[in-house]
Amino acid sequence: MKLLLVFMLASLLQLGGLTPSAAQARRELLRSVNAPGVVPVQDSLFMDEAEVANIHWLEYLHALKKDSSEAFYQSQQPDTIRLRRWLYARHDTLNANPYYYYGYRDFYYFPVVGISYEQAVNYCRWRTATVQRGYLQSAEFKKKHKKLLAQYEVRVTYRLPTIAEWEAAAAGGLDPIKAPFGVLRPPTPGTARYKHQLLRKSNDFDKCLPRIAGAQPADEPIFKMEFTLLEKAYVGRTMAPFRCNSQQATDLFNGRYGGGAFPQYLYAHPPNGFGLFNMIGNAAELTATPGVAKGGSFEHSVLEFTLKTGFPYDGPREWLGFRCACVVELRRKAPVK
Repeated sequence: MKLLLVFMLASLLQLGGLTPSAAQARRELLRSVNAPGVVPVQDSLFMDEAEVANIHWLEYLHALKKDSSEAFYQSQQPDTIRLRRWLYARHDTLNANPYYYYGYRDFYYFPVVGISYEQAVNYCRWRTATVQRGYLQSAEFKKKHKKLLAQYEVRVTYRLPTIAEWEAAAAGGLDPIKAPFGVLRPPTPGTARYKHQLLRKSNDFDKCLPRIAGAQPADEPIFKMEFTLLEKAYVGRTMAPFRCNSQQATDLFNGRYGGGAFPQYLYAHPPNGFGLFNMIGNAAELTATPGVAKGGSFEHSVLEFTLKTGFPYDGPREWLGFRCACVVELRRKAPVK
């Protein structure tokens, strides 16, 4: 009976006479589909919880190798020449290794970069087709959603987010004026985020802090930056961001790959209010508008932008990646006569 009521409420949405409970019922139906890799943002819109990673692109290329022409397969390769030159110029320790960022397994779950707008669009199309004929047609899905499928056709479409969709997702449910990066800064004392970001002081901090106007190292908490950007930390009271150049300090901030500007593991920082990781920083993200990326990257300063800022580009960049938006549709089937 309860499930039947859910279906009745969902049908009201198609007639336009929506009540709050009917709208909630519709959202629950859409979320029950559990489209792979995404989390809900608003209504029928979902978003990848993290940036598309190197391992996802390798999976895409593996599928193309089997099912597409050699010419198309080659056309979907990242700009590896740009990536290799960029890595060698900044990280000499990688030169001795036969692998590099894109193909090295330690970087599988780092954001894929060096791809074009057209390649990202093609990836989203491929992913849509793969989910439609794989996940949605699987015996497990049909068994789990037998009642849903008896009344609805389910459609899942992956694509690049519009600028408005990206900004809404990046805000994480907060006011973008009060929280221009989609999180509260500095974190509230006593919270898990506060404990995660609070950094211990050391001689390395003492060397960095005097360069910051108004900083008071004796009594000011120092927080690790919430995002992978040029600056690695900031002073709690003044919000003044800073970088430390000594090896000990950069290791403390960034871990293994702390020696310079570099992308990070997809889940290196806590998510925003929607459960989305790295909407700000790590890799700037393509949108459905060609030439406009959002969110900044490991090569950008926190002082340069907010989530409203657009970053122009005219081709693949070492700092530019993407994530997919996902739209879930439920189309009521015609009654069987």
